[in-house]
This record gives sequence, structure tokens and C-alpha cells, in this order.
Amino acid sequence: MNTLVANQKAALTRKRQRAFTLVEMLAVIAVMLIILKLTLPSLDGILGVEAQGMARTQLVGDLNRARAKAFERGAPVYVVFMPLYNQVGCVPEGAMQPAAAKHQFFRGNPDANALLAGQLSRYALFAEYLPGDQPGRPSIKWLTDWKSLPAGYYFDHLELEALPEEVSVSHLKGVRPANSTMRLQLPAVKYNSRGELVGAGLRGIYLSVNKGGVLPPRLNQDGSFAVENADPPESLENAQRHWLHINAITGRAEVEELSESEAAQGLDLSDRLSSKYDLFIYAAPEWPEDLNKKLIRRYGNRSDFQANWMGVAPWSPVAGRYRVNRNAQNQLFPVFVGVPTRRDAIQLKWDLEKMYPKIGVRVESAQ
Repeated sequence: MNTLVANQKAALTRKRQRAFTLVEMLAVIAVMLIILKLTLPSLDGILGVEAQGMARTQLVGDLNRARAKAFERGAPVYVVFMPLYNQVGCVPEGAMQPAAAKHQFFRGNPDANALLAGQLSRYALFAEYLPGDQPGRPSIKWLTDWKSLPAGYYFDHLELEALPEEVSVSHLKGVRPANSTMRLQLPAVKYNSRGELVGAGLRGIYLSVNKGGVLPPRLNQDGSFAVENADPPESLENAQRHWLHINAITGRAEVEELSESEAAQGLDLSDRLSSKYDLFIYAAPEWPEDLNKKLIRRYGNRSDFQANWMGVAPWSPVAGRYRVNRNAQNQLFPVFVGVPTRRDAIQLKWDLEKMYPKIGVRVESAQ
């Protein structure tokens, strides 16, 4: 009997020795959480670098693929980007207003509506001419489906606005408008039949893939997206911008990094974009003298503002706007001269268009 009791006590003691108390388990969990908290930042850095590399490698590969296809086909090929909704141009049929036609297209077609979720993150390859087409009568073909950047990366809307080319299409990939004469206009990188970059000048094109989230448009009660701009981050730090460059002469795209000397000077790749740009108003939404008074009140203290941009009166009304007069060489007078970068010039253009929706403004290199 005594032996049995002793064995039971020994077994109970061994069981207690093997088990953990609640306090011990909580202590172990706390230690594990501390270790996890310390290791997550480095893990996020590793994964972030990998995603950044994937985003740029994917885009560089597709740009070079478009270049190769243009050379192979002997016809222009575009890399077309899905910009913000307000950046999509529209030329409708008949008397319908562009804004109404575009809204109807993206609201009434489920496939087009779904594209609103891909603003600033999707792109596709497009060919204007196909083998066998007659001159002046091109076919059109989307060569790929819409592709997306890796999650957490997007294009800068100002850089898309600043691209030197746009494509005018009768339909988007997988989506046809209600009428065949409607045209949609989207920003694009264009390669000619020799695989050369079109419209970029000697500088080529610098394009950044940026880390951050873009909020899609609001959802309607029926589950569709509201026909409106997506919401990108308000500010973009240079450390979150990852650049690639498309060579103006060869058309080849490649990842671009800072040189040692640039890094030592504290520069960023955006500093390479520095140039001089002029802004021109070619159509005024009201009598140009009245508009000029408003612009003087707002921009008169800027050294680059030119108050004689409108030319000499009178001005001719055309489709609800006034055509700005030119000089003796048939050239417009600039309203802003020597804006330091194209990005700044495009932002200024956007500011003017926001204040005066019917204004006509364009940006040109001053060099």
C-alpha cells in the first residue's frame, strides 16, 4: 500500500515538472512578441526591397518588350498607362459633352468601371498598325491585358501627365464604348517602327515607381466604383521613388540609380530632370484682359510670370472660349517662363486648370 502511494506521488510530481504554469506560458509569449517586434522591421525592409525590385524589373521588361515588338512589326507600339480618371481624355460622338460621355462610359460598362480601381497602377501594350494595314487606315490591337504593379506601388500622376505622347483609342482592352466613333485618350510611351522613343527629346524619359498605397474610388450601393479619381498619397518622399530611364536614342529602358558623386552631394534622381519649361495659355475661359487681372493678383509677385501672355486685343470667341493672339512669328506669348522642372510646370498647369476648368494650357521645353 505504501509502495502504491509512493508511486502515485512520484508520478504526480513528474507530471507537475513537465507542465507549464499559466504565468510561465504568458512570460514565454511576451518574450516571443518582443522578438517578433524587433525582427519585423528588418523583414519588412527585405520584403520591401524585393517588391521594389519586382516592380521596376516588371516595368523595364515590358517597356523593352514594346520596343522589340515595334521593331519586329515595323509599326508603332505604345505602353499605355491608366492615369487618374480626370486625366483620361474623351472625344465623344456628336454634340454630347466630353465629361458626360466619359462618365457614361465608365459608369455604364462594368468592365470599364472595374478599371477605375487600377488608376496609377495599371498599364498595357497597344499597337496602332498591324501587318497588312493600308497607309492611313490603321487597325488597332491591344497586345496585352492590363498589367498591375506589385501591391503597394504606383505611378506618379504628374509624371504620367508629363509623358510626351498620348494614345487615342476607340476602346480599352476588353471594353468597347457604346458608339464606335468615341475616342479615349490616355498617356503613353511610344516607340516608332525602328524601336526608337518618340517625342522625348535628347533627355529620354525618367519614370518612377513609387512606394505607397492608392485608395480606389468609393463603392456605390450596387458594388460598382464611383466615377472619380483614386486617392494617391498627398506627398511623395524622394526615398520612396525608384527610378528607371528610357534612353532617347536607343529606346532601351533600364533601372537608374544615383552615382557616388550624386549621393555624396545629397542629390536625388529627380534632380536630373531639371530643365527650363515655359507655359502657354492658348485659350482663355473669359475675356483675356479680365483673366489677366486675376492672374496678376495671384501670380504677380513671381519673377517667371509674364503679364503680356494674351497678345493684343481683340480676341476671337471660339466654342465658349477666347483664342489667345500670337506674335508676328505666329507664336504664343508665354505666361510663365523658365519654370525649373517639367514636374513643377505640370503642377502649375494643373493649378490653372483647377481654377479655370475651360482654360487651355500647354507646357513646352524652353531649351
